[in-house]
Amino acid sequence: MEASASGFIERIMNPNLSPPWWQGLLGEVRQGRPPGRYLNHELERELQLGIPNYRSDPRGLNFFGHQGRSIDGRVGSLGVEEKHADLSFEKIIDGAIHRGIVWTLANPQGLNREAVSALGVYVVREGSSPLEMDLAKALFPILTTLAQHKIFMLFVRAETGQHWSSKEHGPQDPVPSWLAEEPSLSQLQLSPHRSDLDLSVSSVPQVPKTVTHRFKGGTISVQLSNLGTGESVAVSSNGNEWRVIEIGLLLRAMGYSAVRVSYRGKAVGPGGRGVEGRVRDSMLRLFGVSLDWGVVV
Repeated sequence: MEASASGFIERIMNPNLSPPWWQGLLGEVRQGRPPGRYLNHELERELQLGIPNYRSDPRGLNFFGHQGRSIDGRVGSLGVEEKHADLSFEKIIDGAIHRGIVWTLANPQGLNREAVSALGVYVVREGSSPLEMDLAKALFPILTTLAQHKIFMLFVRAETGQHWSSKEHGPQDPVPSWLAEEPSLSQLQLSPHRSDLDLSVSSVPQVPKTVTHRFKGGTISVQLSNLGTGESVAVSSNGNEWRVIEIGLLLRAMGYSAVRVSYRGKAVGPGGRGVEGRVRDSMLRLFGVSLDWGVVV
């Protein structure tokens, strides 16, 4: 079965089961937690009629050779990543975006490039506050820009089933107040970037100015270096090999025209199928974000 993100959203937001899959959840997966309703089980139950292979079709991401790391579900060429969380900085950068980027831009399953797409299904936990303004101002330009590359996001309010999703074409729908305080944020896009700048370690001066961006649930420390061209590059790092993707995009959305993000965790080895290199090349070409994992990819 082939599916578009919009068609899949239409299907799951008109559920057959009661209560609906997004209601009364205790978390994403049970994994030793008390009995109850968990997102992965409830959404799978909802899809058993009509999409029985949602969990069984090949979904591996082959990103740095992580065994068992895959996107949560698949309908044809559409990869679906599921999340049940609040709207804090820590949760926003924890998978719903970067797995869709790897699935779509690196295409680890070798699917039809014209058809491959991704959708993050983000159930906003009951009682969650809306996105803080600084984070929302950075997030929505990313979501609207990613949608042009068939990487979409669906936010669902657990209490009511109200939802907002990014769209590939046309103006985005206004942002609802339970998601962010400013409706017009959904019309923002990433600013143009300079893809011709050399952002390698040897080319960026090592006497930078340090700036810290603070959010509820986390910070991004940035070193601003003058490239000698009248422009500055924002250099940052993160200890998670996946989250460097979101950090780079957030910095671009904050207005930096050139961004380089390095991985500073345990040594990692490529998965051997070129996924990491395709992610690196696409991030630089499409978004002006240079990624460095400290290994040849």
